[in-house]
Amino acid sequence: MSNLPSYRIALMIPGSLEDKVTAQTSRLAPLFEEFEKQKQQAELILFSNDKIDEIEKRVVKFDLVMVWVNPIHEGKSRAPLDEMLLRLAKDGVIVATHPETILKVGTKDVLFRSKQMKWGSDTYFYQTHDEFKERFKKQLQSGARVLKQNRGNGGIGVWRVELQDNDTVSVLHAKRGSIVEEMPLEDFYVQMEQYFVDNGHLIGQEFFTRIAEGMTRCYMSLDKIIGFGHQFVTALITPPNNEPLQAPPRLYYNKNESEFQRIRRLLEDQWIAEMQELFDIHKNSLPLLWDTDFLLGEKDENGEDTFKLCEINVSSVYPYPEEGNPDIVEATISIIKANKSR
Repeated sequence: MSNLPSYRIALMIPGSLEDKVTAQTSRLAPLFEEFEKQKQQAELILFSNDKIDEIEKRVVKFDLVMVWVNPIHEGKSRAPLDEMLLRLAKDGVIVATHPETILKVGTKDVLFRSKQMKWGSDTYFYQTHDEFKERFKKQLQSGARVLKQNRGNGGIGVWRVELQDNDTVSVLHAKRGSIVEEMPLEDFYVQMEQYFVDNGHLIGQEFFTRIAEGMTRCYMSLDKIIGFGHQFVTALITPPNNEPLQAPPRLYYNKNESEFQRIRRLLEDQWIAEMQELFDIHKNSLPLLWDTDFLLGEKDENGEDTFKLCEINVSSVYPYPEEGNPDIVEATISIIKANKSR
């Protein structure tokens, strides 16, 4: 790879000049080091909404920009950033991840739109608040449900809901530090109205009873696994004495860790390609860094675990296994080369 041309690559994270963050002191320092090893010109771009014009004029000179900004950052939507990225893409800059790809697989809608896949589950799409009120109680009668706003992060707008007696529900928000609340179902309906504002909607998914056995996070670059994470989940588990549970740290593993090879084969040999076909995504339009979160479903007829998708993260994947950095750099160079050869 050392004989390859040197490309200009921007790595964008939230921040401002006042933060005095450099490539070497940023959280992405190991990735910058890997680009440098491969003789590539990677530069840090600090993004803030009040500097969009200035940032756009700078980034338009790059071959590719990789972006780490959450859907909701410091209480604000990243919509202005996405608008800028769309303009940059039209000007010939490769955007990773392109906003159109994020809308296809990086929102909770993916759970509904891919529910027919083997990773899918009992999932419903609530288009309007009236539809939600009409259908949700009946679905709760079959067991606890998880509601998810279309686009969010950090557990914001994700709720476990369980029907109690007398048309009351127990409700647990996935946001860190939340405790179980009980309230009349009608009051809960009112609380959920906020998620339908401005054409918003909710996704409803079955609650996976094996959640306490942990969540497996599969990290990918384009269509290949670059590492794994495993964490024992505390969000959406009813805490004893109704006191917030502290989440244990996520443990990270390289792509060859034996424990995760079955799910690696499922993703690399079947599921990623099936997802690409379902959503019409070319390989080079897949994210350069993304992850899929899986909880355990019921065992199959052979006694094997099944894996059920609970989220795809695309907008701002961090932290991740640093052993995957060479794969990210290789994938980055490959899509720049492919773009220049067209």
